[in-house]
Amino acid sequence: MKRLLVVAGDRALTRFIGEALLKRPISDLPKRSDTWDIARAHTALEAFLLVSRGGRPFDAFVVDHPLPDQEVLSLIEKIRGIEDAKDVPLFLMSERGRDQHLRHLAADRFGVAGFLEKPVTAESLKTALEAVENKRRILLVESREDLAERYHGALAAAGYLVEFTLLGQDAVQRAAKFRPDLVVSALVLEDLRGVDVCVELKKLPGPQPMRVLLYGQVSALANAEITENAQRADDFVQAPFDDEVLTERVAALIGRGPGMRQRWRRGPSSSSHQVKETLSDVPVPMPLPSGRTMVPPQSILPNDDPDEADTQDNETDTQQVATPTPPPSASPKPVGPTKRSTRRVPCNIKMSVRNGGRTYESKTLDISHGGIFLETDELLEIGTMIDMRFQIPNTNREVGAVGKVAWVGKSGTADTMGVGVKFSKIDPADLQVIVDYVNRVARVVYSAS
Repeated sequence: MKRLLVVAGDRALTRFIGEALLKRPISDLPKRSDTWDIARAHTALEAFLLVSRGGRPFDAFVVDHPLPDQEVLSLIEKIRGIEDAKDVPLFLMSERGRDQHLRHLAADRFGVAGFLEKPVTAESLKTALEAVENKRRILLVESREDLAERYHGALAAAGYLVEFTLLGQDAVQRAAKFRPDLVVSALVLEDLRGVDVCVELKKLPGPQPMRVLLYGQVSALANAEITENAQRADDFVQAPFDDEVLTERVAALIGRGPGMRQRWRRGPSSSSHQVKETLSDVPVPMPLPSGRTMVPPQSILPNDDPDEADTQDNETDTQQVATPTPPPSASPKPVGPTKRSTRRVPCNIKMSVRNGGRTYESKTLDISHGGIFLETDELLEIGTMIDMRFQIPNTNREVGAVGKVAWVGKSGTADTMGVGVKFSKIDPADLQVIVDYVNRVARVVYSAS
């Protein structure tokens, strides 16, 4: 639900705007179907106090001209001086053909998003606020102010409405009241662990579970485990990461922001993306759709029996995650075409790929012990053998593997080409490093079955 502040000296006008947007009397109790949480102010002073001390930031302002107690430009200047309101879309109401100089100043100096000509109609309100209404709201939880400012800027530039808090407990309280579309939280916070914030957010009542993306060093997950399947995060991004990585992972969960650039990748046409062999342990793009099956954290055994894996999928959520030992053979055995014995987890790392004597860089989107999903500009045919070298986060070991392209298509963001690669040859010690990483991340993040 977006939050709107309507400022006008005419109480009948603020009431009309509220009822036109809510499509019900403004005196009625709020409904879950409401798209707007509307506050009204009838003086400039009242508006300034609501913006500066009103708690959760507003998503949009509609301000009338003139106001009874102050010049409207003076109020707008004060609002723009408040950190949480400096970039919020503001629409100014004025009469057609009048105050052109004021309009120019409002647009040039204070970035007014648009003008509503009086008499204001329900249709003009809907048209003006449609872009704001469709924007997704993100709550960012980061105790380091420098990182909070950086991530806030990246997400806002991508077209999301962003607010942030330094404390996990504050995030839980805000989310319970205002229900953002997504909570993006660091693993390490001043008051709570990010995984604990995730659990509390997932417990909040609502029509749908709160979506949560965790980020940070994989080492911070060493003693972290979430036993209840429904309380795990929806995605994980390991630090350090580029701003573009964060915005792309957010887009995969709640859709692209209007400010995000499309990143088209070269690849074969969709009609040629045919799977020529069925490999149940080759990753496909993460994250999965919201309707996915949630599964408990099980041990990631390189040569699990597929039937045993299906049995484990139905076991209780309190199951402990063991540390497996890779088999003597470095080539995982084939598994049945309709069963999967592995877990795949998010893994964003750069890697070196060698194909036919040519070496280039690529990056991964997710990984399991059986394979890896690569984002790449290269046109790779199904069945192509490639050499890969990469380093799993928070380890000093460079992993080397030979893989076979088993799947070609687009990633979960719907515009990035990639390939699913099955490991054909890998050193057991390298496989163990991958297994440990997958197990650690799967303890706190949903993983595919």
